Amino acid sequence: MKRGIGSAAYWERVALLREISAQKHAGRAEAELRRVYSGTVKDIDGEIRKIFNRYSKDLDLTREEAERLINAGISDETSLKLQELLAATEDPQQRNELMKRIHARAYGARISRLEAVKQNIYLYFAEKGIREIEATRPVYNTIVEESYYRTVHDIAKGCDVGINFSLIPKRAIDEIVAAPWHGAQFSRRVWNNVNDVAEKAQGIIERGLMGHKSYVKMAQELQAVEQTSYYNASRLVRTQANHFLNQAEGKVYDELGFEEYRYLATLDERTCEKCAPLDNRIFKMSEKVEGVNYPTIHPHCRCTTTVPTEYARRWARDPLTGKGHKIDNMSYDEWMNSLTEEQREAFEKNVKIFKNRSSDKILFEKYSQIYGKEFPKTLEKFQEMKYTDIDKWNAFKDNKQDRLNQMDFSDMGGLVGKLGNKEVRLWYKAHDEKIPDLIDQSLPLEQQARQACEMRNTNRTNARELMKDQKMREKLEKRRNKTFDELVEHKKRRYGLSGDDIYKDIIRSSATTNKKYDKIAGVE
Repeated sequence: MKRGIGSAAYWERVALLREISAQKHAGRAEAELRRVYSGTVKDIDGEIRKIFNRYSKDLDLTREEAERLINAGISDETSLKLQELLAATEDPQQRNELMKRIHARAYGARISRLEAVKQNIYLYFAEKGIREIEATRPVYNTIVEESYYRTVHDIAKGCDVGINFSLIPKRAIDEIVAAPWHGAQFSRRVWNNVNDVAEKAQGIIERGLMGHKSYVKMAQELQAVEQTSYYNASRLVRTQANHFLNQAEGKVYDELGFEEYRYLATLDERTCEKCAPLDNRIFKMSEKVEGVNYPTIHPHCRCTTTVPTEYARRWARDPLTGKGHKIDNMSYDEWMNSLTEEQREAFEKNVKIFKNRSSDKILFEKYSQIYGKEFPKTLEKFQEMKYTDIDKWNAFKDNKQDRLNQMDFSDMGGLVGKLGNKEVRLWYKAHDEKIPDLIDQSLPLEQQARQACEMRNTNRTNARELMKDQKMREKLEKRRNKTFDELVEHKKRRYGLSGDDIYKDIIRSSATTNKKYDKIAGVE
């Protein structure tokens, strides 16, 4: 029997692995969204406080009095932000919305403080929308590309055949991501969410100020809006990840001439009544309709599709069934060896991205701490660079230790417990070597020696904090840091030094490291 033929378990396993991979991408985007949406209410709270502190404290105002007292001009800063947002978004409807607000600013002689606050609230959420699109678009691009190549790979491997396929161009990926589905593009869905929550927040502010609600009550209501906004953004990312995965798989089915697909629902306690009846049913490609018999069916849908087992047998065995020209008369291994350089690079990149995701995530977090804004902003962008721009990745790796050595421990919170022994040792050596230049040479020699001793002990303690190797750290910590007085006694007994010679040697030795432990850490 050919590898994988007749095994329904194989087809289900590889299809579910592709869906799991897409949702892992979505999970990272979701974590980024939490950062994007956190703090919104805190910003808006500041606007409410301005009004309460300035006008409403201990006052019982009528609506007319409140409107009169909070009358003020909208700031030029708000107008500038509106212009910046207009330049940052490509969505036609959102550009329209921003243009209306800009024109209202330009032609209105004055605007009430209340309206200015409402305008600022809209800006807060609109900025979140821009950042949400920026954070999620590369994730969706990655899901489409990875799903496409992995589907081709899984079919070829499962059927043990060679497949003629085309490299998916960036234009095709962009088209899949930009194509409307269920009536709207992904960016329009983001803006719909933004406009909805902004309107709700504005309503809370207006009703609260005019109705004399307490500041605490308004803050609680705004907190609920923020949570709703984040939930909607999170649901959208999860749903769109599933959509783009299935669109990429459908593209492969079309290109390979498949006439049928099998619906594959995720069967557990969360399987919904819409998806459960579709599970394991076989549909014709010519009759597939997303939302009806092809996923994505509903928000948070986790369903996918696979190749019908019997159909895969026929398709693999007889090239004349279906589109025969799509199948070459060769085994999977022969096919892999026959791929062009571009095809092989595409496959290898996506296989590596999938297999190395966990280790790459660790690298991404580590290098992001070291390089900050100079490093790719997302894991997806980092993996794209790592596997397609080797020279750039090598440059980051080659300069990594120098950058580490320049970092103060106070700026290395994200690296605690994450550095290798050699990295830590080199950082420790670099910081010890700086000690003679850091001590206050205007002080008496003894005080200089005390400073050197304290700095050395601090560097040693900090270096151990940075170590990932906990066993080695435990060994090193058995060598307790000597106090200044203990160090003076050590110099007397071990080397027979006295007077200022002790202090000079303490300063000298503070800038050198133990060669035995240098060697253990791989530092010669």
